[in-house]
Amino acid sequence: MGRDAMLAVAFGAASGFLFLSLLSGSLAAMLLVNLTQLPLFMAGLMLGPHAAAIAGATGALGALGATSLYGALLFAIAYAGPVVLVSWQALRWRTDESETVWWYPPGYLIAWLVALALAAIAVGAVVTMGAEGGYEGAVRATLEEQLQLLFGGNAPHDAQTTAAMAAVFPGAGAATWVLLTGVNAALAQRILVWWRKNRRPTPDIVDVELPRWIVIALGLALAGGLLLPGSLGYLGRNALPVLALAFFVAGLAVVHAAARRIGPTGPILGIVYVLILFVTPVAIAVAALGLIEQWAGLRRRLATGQGE
Repeated sequence: MGRDAMLAVAFGAASGFLFLSLLSGSLAAMLLVNLTQLPLFMAGLMLGPHAAAIAGATGALGALGATSLYGALLFAIAYAGPVVLVSWQALRWRTDESETVWWYPPGYLIAWLVALALAAIAVGAVVTMGAEGGYEGAVRATLEEQLQLLFGGNAPHDAQTTAAMAAVFPGAGAATWVLLTGVNAALAQRILVWWRKNRRPTPDIVDVELPRWIVIALGLALAGGLLLPGSLGYLGRNALPVLALAFFVAGLAVVHAAARRIGPTGPILGIVYVLILFVTPVAIAVAALGLIEQWAGLRRRLATGQGE
């Protein structure tokens, strides 16, 4: 076995350990499991997508041995597969006539994650087509069952609360997955830069530009969520949190570009991020800014000094 393959297996074993740590039931494990994709991304961004695939297969085999076929499939589909895809895309590059290297755009990497999350929500709609109450009814029933298993007869909820949770549960879960996957990718890249093992330069958040199809998808989701009944409307409403997250990142790109024009970026961005964490309307405004950016080109104006 070659050195790269051995490293990939080691990264996969570390990822499998993080994934299986949840079996301990400890609070620390609930935090560690969120880093499951970190070793996989380190393998993929340092050694290439083939190494990410080897690492993913190693982790999946570990999950199969420690849990079940379902656990192995969950690891492969929700954790390893997306890392292989994103690593493959992230390491794509081309040169122009002046021999300048252009790497795959960061906004398009975000779009891939959004597309995968939307596909997962759509698969849920297909799987639950025959369920009582459609997609939303199936989600509500699953939530009630899980809450009963977790809390027994003392489950702190009522039918109204469960219905409110079910209304956005697939979308909130998919958006959280996109966020965690993106954070793991960024953290892996930062560690590799620190080790001087990165294969591509770290993307600049100011360069985030979303493809146009995300704007179209947002329009369709809004129309579907407002106008369509049953599972189709539910599908549209649950696509909104995922799409909103993409525009939120695009809005952050505008914020960073503005901060660089105004002055010392550290204090300015520190204040903005604190406000985002604790003042919900600020986060909504940043997402709205990202939507406006698709037509107004605010980042380019700030970068070139236009509009002054």
